Amino acid sequence: MRNYLISILASGVSLTVAGPATAQNVGLDVRCMLVSNVFVRVETDLKRKTLAQATGLYFSGRVTARLSAAQIKDQIIVQAKSITKDNGGPIMTECAKRFQEDQRMMQAVAQQIQKANPVPASK
Repeated sequence: MRNYLISILASGVSLTVAGPATAQNVGLDVRCMLVSNVFVRVETDLKRKTLAQATGLYFSGRVTARLSAAQIKDQIIVQAKSITKDNGGPIMTECAKRFQEDQRMMQAVAQQIQKANPVPASK
């Protein structure tokens, strides 16, 4: 019985610790989604505009996978207040870096799978 109570308390502590970090990450993801959308509208360089579009789609997917429509609305209101003309560029740079790092990681995983399961040559 004692071990059971300890495990319940431990899981409660881990949920308490994980909660704020997850909420913070969602906020950062919403901020990236918002900034990306601004850069899609104002960017004139095609390469940067394309990166902003891909970044925005990436973070939109992350956000919609974790939040309801009402939660997204609340987060957009909160995060929009933290974005200014002065910090928009650095935020976009950080968001694009996060997107590109995750993209590279996924490419590495795909390469590992391909190496482990090579497609037989056609005869």
